[in-house]
Amino acid sequence: MFIESFKVESPNVKYKNNEIQSVYNYETTELVHENRNGTYQWVVKPKTVKYEFKTDTHVPKLGVILVGWGGNNGSTLTGGTIANKEVISWATKDKVEQATYFGSLTQASTIRVGSYNGEEIYAPFKSLLPMVKPEDIVFGGWDISDMNLADAMARAKTANTGRYNNVIVGLNDTLESLLASLEKNESEISPSTLYAIACVLENVPFINGSPQNTFVPGLIDLAIQRKCLIGGDDFKSGQTKMKSILVDFLVGTGIKEISKSNVVDDMVSRNGILYEPGEHHDHVVVIKYVPYVGDSKRDMDEYTSEIFMGGKNTIVLHNTCEDSLLVAPIILDLVLLAELSTRIQFMAEGEGKFNSFHHVATILSYLTKAPLLNHVMHEEIIASKKDDCWQKQVPPGTPVVNALSKQRAMLENILRACIGLASENNMILEYK
Repeated sequence: MFIESFKVESPNVKYKNNEIQSVYNYETTELVHENRNGTYQWVVKPKTVKYEFKTDTHVPKLGVILVGWGGNNGSTLTGGTIANKEVISWATKDKVEQATYFGSLTQASTIRVGSYNGEEIYAPFKSLLPMVKPEDIVFGGWDISDMNLADAMARAKTANTGRYNNVIVGLNDTLESLLASLEKNESEISPSTLYAIACVLENVPFINGSPQNTFVPGLIDLAIQRKCLIGGDDFKSGQTKMKSILVDFLVGTGIKEISKSNVVDDMVSRNGILYEPGEHHDHVVVIKYVPYVGDSKRDMDEYTSEIFMGGKNTIVLHNTCEDSLLVAPIILDLVLLAELSTRIQFMAEGEGKFNSFHHVATILSYLTKAPLLNHVMHEEIIASKKDDCWQKQVPPGTPVVNALSKQRAMLENILRACIGLASENNMILEYK
């Protein structure tokens, strides 16, 4: 059964005029490696940490600036949002199409809220907490082309991303060096990094949807110092999303996946039965732009895995889709969730004050290919500086999670905690 909205009634939740307050018991474990009777053993200790959450329920007027507004993604997102707002329909050779937000986590997916008379009850993802409505977003931006957005949508041209920049000690490895380089107009400071600096200085969240290393160490320092949210990198649309699903499935079922690694290393490393420590995998990616097909992206993927008794299993996929139609709803979700996360604060028992999420927004990792905590962007820095710069990206000890199901569960369960709902564990013990 599907319901449009709901309200939580619990002693752990209070709905105030301008905020929702909740108390959430976080069930987790800690591991210790200790000597017991002369032998070191791994000991797992369950523990419960009480958290308090408060969410500002005032939904603000939201403006979004798109760099490269006239490109595929910017024009498609703007046009699609207008089409939904105006309830536009159009005829194709197959049927009359209606404007939708299909592909959007916040607008077109659901969450389980419980059961009623033996039937599972689901509600929209966006019903968990007050969010900005897409139709209320004010879009703006700029582009190197002076073409109007209507013509830009018809053109459907894909542009290249920025190049990777060298991370150099004294140039962009610290906040001070980055700002000094900015004053000197150093050419190695990329346009995307300049946009990000401008946003951070204005305390405006900045999201990087391309693969280049916009977030150099000095920029991350700046965002943390000024407590400004940054997120990225690289929108997770088609092929990477399938990769993170398939490899999670193969490794989770005890099948040794031996190709297509990269953004799935955390899934592979968790199974010490299938993989030796430090074992790596064959992985080849070839990307070609074919002008004739325009925005119609083709993905041809082959996944080879080792199965029972040394056998081999190969899965081959072919996917065709307009890339901008995959990416536009992802941009929308990133914008809405980034805004929402700025209104959430939480406090662990004994901390004494509420805190915001870390300013490197790992909460958005479900929607990006290379979340910042897993982005090896400092290879050019001398060895003595590498560990120091790594620690600046996220709190020390932050685990790397790329498995799609885990990333979505993390995001949903954090929002559930904000209204005092238990994490979704799918045990359904009441029916066992």
